[in-house]
Amino acid sequence: MLGDEMRDPIGSEFRRCYDQHSLGVPLDHALREMASKIESADFAFFVTATLIQRQTGGDLAEVLNNISTTVRNRVRLQNHMKAITAEGRLTGYILVAFPAILFVVTYVMNPSYAGVLLNTETGQMLLGGSVILQALGLVAIRKIVAVKG
Repeated sequence: MLGDEMRDPIGSEFRRCYDQHSLGVPLDHALREMASKIESADFAFFVTATLIQRQTGGDLAEVLNNISTTVRNRVRLQNHMKAITAEGRLTGYILVAFPAILFVVTYVMNPSYAGVLLNTETGQMLLGGSVILQALGLVAIRKIVAVKG
């Protein structure tokens, strides 16, 4: 039923698992193989909980409800962390773009003044150094706002 009602690619994986089980492959093996193909920690958790429940018995509906609640809470937390760190990421992008925009505006307003950076060897070295420092700053900001988990 899951294979028919869910969209691909997960639906086809459930169909393949069902077909393997129908051909005599033990359900434990078919589910583990499906989990290895999907490569999702949440799905692996589902398969493990289902296999444990199958061996020990109990209320499958309650196990699946607990798993779905856990997965939903994890997704909600990930989205919340993305929203919280969005300000830091935006600030980083603005700080990286601001010097370049300011240089272009200065060059348009007074080409001889800003042209010193483009036309002299010292200016070119300073521009190269500033690009490297901007890249390092962006990497540092991304590390600061990155949430591990």
